[in-house]
Amino acid sequence: MCQEVPLFLILCLLWGVKQLAKNSSMASKTEVSDSSLITGSINLGESQVSNLEGQYVYFKVGSKSYSVSLKSGTTTDGYTYDYSNGKNAQESITRSLKEVSIGGGKTLADVIQVTADPYNAADPEGTPFKLNFKSTDTANNTILFDGGSETAIKALGFTNFDNLSEEERQIKPEGFTEDFMNKQKFFEPKTFAQRVGGTSMSFTYNGTTKSIEFDSAADIQTK
Repeated sequence: MCQEVPLFLILCLLWGVKQLAKNSSMASKTEVSDSSLITGSINLGESQVSNLEGQYVYFKVGSKSYSVSLKSGTTTDGYTYDYSNGKNAQESITRSLKEVSIGGGKTLADVIQVTADPYNAADPEGTPFKLNFKSTDTANNTILFDGGSETAIKALGFTNFDNLSEEERQIKPEGFTEDFMNKQKFFEPKTFAQRVGGTSMSFTYNGTTKSIEFDSAADIQTK
């Protein structure tokens, strides 16, 4: 059973988490897993939070629409999804596209190429970048950006998505227009309270799991 936790207990809890032995683990079921709460690297100040991580988008190839989850966390083979700079975002989205089959032995990554500018592994977290999606389909199918979560749609520059024509949403070999790319915004500054407010987390230590539910961001800020 989850219970609400006031701010001073949250801080004590997070301090305690940092002292856990190596065989402990921490997991959350919401966007609180944005890497700011990884044991040993807790940031209690303001942080740049990705507008892509944990979201989803749709692409339409021909007459069929496909959902793509912009995943977070680490896979069983050790890959960590990361949207902190252009290079990492490009690689993470491409990996997600590869997981969506479109038939004929192909995946979305075979017909849609993701590029980032700048593409630099050394760029620190929160470095501004632009993403482009280009059609590489040899079958000449019409490929459309077909929607997604509100946060992801706006992050990619589609600020008035419902009023766009299919022509404006089409992914062509040259990619998106500069107009859309100039409206892209992949990070949002958030305080610690905003990052954890209203979320719940579970902690496992020596085989015992406990769950807590954080107050709302407003309540945390007033306590």
